[in-house]
Amino acid sequence: MIETHSLDLTIPIIMLAAAVLITSFVQRLRASPILGYLLAGLLIGPYGFGFIENTPTTSFLADLGVVFLLFAIGLELPLERLRVMRHLVFGFGGITTISLMLIFGGLVYYSRENLAEAIIIGGAMAFSSTAMLVQLLAERGEFSTRHGRASFAAALFQDLAVVPLLVVIPLLNQKGALIVSSLIGAGLKAVIALVLIMYVGQFLLRPFYRLVIGNKNHELLTGLTLLIVLGMGFSTFHFGLSMALGAFLAGVILSETEFRHQIAADIEPFRGLFLGLFFMTVGMMIDLRFIVDNPLPVVLLLFTLIGLKLAVFYCAARYYELPLYKAMRTAILLAQGGEFGFVLFGLAMQSRLVDADLVNLFSTVAIISMAITPVAVRFSWPYLVQPIAHMDDESLPAPEEFKDKQKHVVIFGYGRVGEVIAGMCQAQQIPYVVIDDDHDRITRARAKNLPVFYGDASKVHVLRSVGTDWAQAAVIAVSRAKKATQITHILRDNWPHVPIFARARDFEHSRKLIETGVAATVPITLNASLELGKTLLQSLGCTPQQIDAAQSSVQKNFE
Repeated sequence: MIETHSLDLTIPIIMLAAAVLITSFVQRLRASPILGYLLAGLLIGPYGFGFIENTPTTSFLADLGVVFLLFAIGLELPLERLRVMRHLVFGFGGITTISLMLIFGGLVYYSRENLAEAIIIGGAMAFSSTAMLVQLLAERGEFSTRHGRASFAAALFQDLAVVPLLVVIPLLNQKGALIVSSLIGAGLKAVIALVLIMYVGQFLLRPFYRLVIGNKNHELLTGLTLLIVLGMGFSTFHFGLSMALGAFLAGVILSETEFRHQIAADIEPFRGLFLGLFFMTVGMMIDLRFIVDNPLPVVLLLFTLIGLKLAVFYCAARYYELPLYKAMRTAILLAQGGEFGFVLFGLAMQSRLVDADLVNLFSTVAIISMAITPVAVRFSWPYLVQPIAHMDDESLPAPEEFKDKQKHVVIFGYGRVGEVIAGMCQAQQIPYVVIDDDHDRITRARAKNLPVFYGDASKVHVLRSVGTDWAQAAVIAVSRAKKATQITHILRDNWPHVPIFARARDFEHSRKLIETGVAATVPITLNASLELGKTLLQSLGCTPQQIDAAQSSVQKNFE
């Protein structure tokens, strides 16, 4: 038995209580939960009521938030999607990040004539908050919009750009020749480490997941995911890189597997919890007394930071042919300081490269800019952006990287019925994605490069991760009647606009499914499966000739 006096649970309990109470109140006011977390941190932190000081425990919780965030981002970025997004990431992201580094660094060097301070502050202030951006895009469902893709690409490049800065900063105390040699050595070490981690990960992670899934133990699957996130993070940290980078690499590797949707669902509660605690630690850093004592420098620097970022991101977005209001939206989403700026400032303080008062000033401004971003995003749309949004480009086709989440069919179950439905969709080139929990069926389908993934279809996060929000139909092809009914209720409660087609065990089961809102049901036979597929294709606008061709194509596979 664990004795309570051996554990200090005060900090976690206070943080969780504040998060639940204050964030719930803020959300009732229809404000972003990010504001609730920031306010909670301000109230309980050392500059508020002083319930909690900035301790290693709070810093560790904040780091975990960023680690899980980067892992979740990696899960959404398979290598093929990264390849397709390269123009946005390295073009739009590269131009804006490097431009801001040069502008802020140049201003600092002009006023201080200190190269080390110019490099550190220029890099720190160029970064935007990936954590805040992802949360705001998710809250508003704007990930697949043009400005959502552009802003995310810029944040992704910044996450990659922090790696060389983390290598360079400790070397700035050395002389020129030593800096060059040390930088080359550190760069080679980083490249070797990343290649080794990616190589080992690609060969080991998939077999581990197959082994665990074979045991049919969902808790072990969640435990394995947590082990991989923290293990990969520790590996990169051991090589002198950030834990967040290791978690991101783990996500990218697992995004290529058939387990990625279930992993995303399993990790979602941890990501949300630790990310909320991260925002609370940011709120705990807001020193109201420092702001009151130094109002002019804080206000001037705040306007400089936001103004320059708005200008750079807006101009770059217009250069990449985003409409006027989309460019404005992109700039507003990215016009704040970022969490990696605090990491760079902390490293600079350890190396005694930047004056403490200067770090305090720039950190305070970055925190304030993060705090006002949710408010700016909310009110900029109706009062600034919407009045000039005279054209709606949301109906334009999404680029290649989001084609799997646009007007597709979601199929639950890949037994005989599910395979028939998938085959008919494929014959008519209708995009689809399948969720199943049988590893052998998934393995056979993946060997044919079919979009069949492992997942528990009774979990809302799994359904959301396969793009049910954008689906034009859902097909329930699972064999268990109870499971089919459960999935139907989940779909009706969360996605009432998505038509449902289902297999039924018998006429009584068919009647119950129709009562819950299913558009059409059929009994369990091959002919019935073809009939269900015919009904689905009819609802999607296929001609009788196309339907006959799809049925013939599928029947040949089963002869």
